[in-house]
Amino acid sequence: MKGFSDIPNLTKEDIHQLFPEEPEGYERFARIPEEKRQRIIRSALEEFAEKKYRSASTNEIVRRAGISKGLLFHYFEDKAGLYRYLIIRIRNLFFRDIMPVVDLSDQDLFRVMTSFTKEKLRASFKYPLETRFYMNVLQDELPETLAECRDSTIQTAMEAMIAIEANVDEDLMRPGLDRVKALKVLSWSMRCLSDEVIESDLFVYDSKAFDEIFEIVDEYIVFFRKLFYK
Repeated sequence: MKGFSDIPNLTKEDIHQLFPEEPEGYERFARIPEEKRQRIIRSALEEFAEKKYRSASTNEIVRRAGISKGLLFHYFEDKAGLYRYLIIRIRNLFFRDIMPVVDLSDQDLFRVMTSFTKEKLRASFKYPLETRFYMNVLQDELPETLAECRDSTIQTAMEAMIAIEANVDEDLMRPGLDRVKALKVLSWSMRCLSDEVIESDLFVYDSKAFDEIFEIVDEYIVFFRKLFYK
């Protein structure tokens, strides 16, 4: 299987193989009818998006889903297992949606970063409930095992960006610029910008807001391009 080191040459099929729609280790759940599976997923996302992990109730999840708690724990060992499944599933969903649209072979860092950031925002608009859940994941004080799962998903995103940045044409950069530090600053800044926009009043789930949001992204890209490029 190809990995992030192959990013410039990854196809849509490669990305889908790296990030399967259904996480590994949950085969029982993957085998149930689609409508029932989606109902359970939505019920769990709604509860975990509305409340912090420790306050969320599996009783409420099964009530919304119309199933028994015994059946829920037949699919997932416990509440933590369900939460871990959702973290991985949402991570995979976003990567499957974003990465195939971005030209990963482009050696212009700012074109790639602009595309990646805008596609992340489009995906957040496309999946509002999943986005609310994931923002909760990032901000919550989770038990250690779940915090490790969250940190692993963050590390995966960082590894993807590092691989993209490794393909950058260094001849475009200013002489003497510390490339590693510059790329970290850019990556952190664009990630914080997109998260800030998602959490702000500006990010109402209305396609008309995209023009204004994308103008903000473009302004930051122009700013960094002037700083980093010749």
